[in-house]
Order: sequence, then structure tokens, then C-alpha cells
Amino acid sequence: MIRNFFAGILLLAATLCALAGSVLQWTNHTATSPESTQQLVQAIARDEAVKGAVTDLLRSSIEQRIPESVNQIPGLRTKLKETIGTGVSTAMSSPEVQSAWESTLNDSRETLLKDLTEYGSGRTRTPPSVKVNLDPLISRTWQAIRSNADPEISTYMDQFETPTGVQAKVADVPAQQADQASQILALASYWWLFHVAAGLLLIGGLLLGTRIGRWVLLAVFAAAGLGAVALIRDLGEFVTFPNSGNQLVWTIETQITRQLSSSLSSWLDPLWYGYLGLMIVGLVVAVAKGVRKPA
Repeated sequence: MIRNFFAGILLLAATLCALAGSVLQWTNHTATSPESTQQLVQAIARDEAVKGAVTDLLRSSIEQRIPESVNQIPGLRTKLKETIGTGVSTAMSSPEVQSAWESTLNDSRETLLKDLTEYGSGRTRTPPSVKVNLDPLISRTWQAIRSNADPEISTYMDQFETPTGVQAKVADVPAQQADQASQILALASYWWLFHVAAGLLLIGGLLLGTRIGRWVLLAVFAAAGLGAVALIRDLGEFVTFPNSGNQLVWTIETQITRQLSSSLSSWLDPLWYGYLGLMIVGLVVAVAKGVRKPA
């Protein structure tokens, strides 16, 4: 019994190390791999809900620059708004603006990772904030609107000042969360150590356990690993954000959570099948040894 007790502790530690190693490996891959981040950025940028919120913000930002002098001409403000609305919607579907939008999101991601690294190393004491700079997007969109506008409308657009300094602040990262995030990013580069430890602990647990007990424990803790993976996969469904009134910010937060949750869920598939295989092996061997056990 004592041997099985300590074998159980080793197998539990192996289960947790394998799970932690997989999550840290995903974190490191998501944060540093160009292919992974590009897929994430593209998924968010092309999401219809996000594009709709961006379109509304761009339209509002440009409409605010309509000069008061246009009110002197009846119906001109309405025509300008219609032109701007149509132009923004059309521009958001163009490859050039879509590329600028993806580039903007990727720049925000790189800036956040850089700020977290500097904060974690102590080079700065100010916790980072998550911001999306919309100036490049507005510039491309405005060019598209001007080039497609009717000549009579385009003349009045010369009086516009292109909006600048337009940012969507997604969130201010609290100091405690910034500390935790920077520590996790630093730890994530050592994900392989957790897998090595999991393998060694697994071998140690199997060697330490008794004839049948070791296989029963293997099946039990592999089943626990399956449950842990299932729980992590479902966590994304329970993460919600209050709507602060900024539709773009709320939509980006929601879609980032959804995309990251989906990415992590797919990443954990091999681990899930690994746990399943170990559970089956443990059950089969335990039953086989129990049947052959002499009376």
C-alpha cells in the first residue's frame, strides 16, 4: 500500500507536468510563432462581428470631421454621410484595407508582447495596456472613399481633416496580471522540461507501484488527465466580458477569447489521445494481470 501511495503521487505529478507542459508549449508557440500568430490575427480580422464593429467606428470617426460649413447647403451633410458609409463598407472588403487591418492587429500583438517582456524584466514600471491603433486603417479607408466619391462630393471632402490618433483601448492590464503574464511568457520557453519530467515521473511511478496497483493507478490518473483536458477546453465558454459601451473593444475581447480557446483546444488533442491510450493500457493490463493472478 505504501508503494502504491507514493506511486500514485508520482503518476499524479506526471499527469500534471504533461498538462502544464502542453499548455506552456502552446503559449510559447502562440506568442512566438509567426504562423500561429498570423492565423490568430487573420481569424480575428476576418470575423464579421469584428469587421462590423470596426466599420462603425471608422464611419463615426470620419463623420465627426464633417465641417459645420456643409450645413449651409441643404442635403449636403446627408449625402456626405451616405458616401462615407458606403465608402467605408466597400473599403473594408478590399484586399488593401483588409491587409492594413491585419497588420494593425499584428502590430498591437507585437507591442503587447514587447511591453510585457520589458515590464517583467523591470525595464519599465508601467503595466502595459492593450491598444489598437486605427490610424493606418483610417488612412487607407479615406483614400478609398475619396477615389470612389462623385466629383461634386469629392470637392467638399477637400475640407475634411483626416482623423488621426484614433485608438481602441481594449484593456489596461493590472499590475498583478501583467506580472503573472510576463512570468508565464518567460516560463513558457522551458515547456520541454515539463515533458521530460512527466516521462521520468511516469516511469518512476510504474516502477514503484505493485504488480496490479501500478496499472490501476495509471488508468485512474490518465482518466483524471482526460477530465482536466476537457475542463480546460470548456473554460473559454465561461469567460465573458461586460459590454463597456465600446462595441469594437467588446467584440475584439470576445473574439480573441474564442479564437485562443479554440486554438488551445486543438493543441491539446494529442495529449487527450495520449491520456486515453494510457488509460486503456492501464485497464487492459490490470485486468489481464488480475485474471492470471494465482488463487
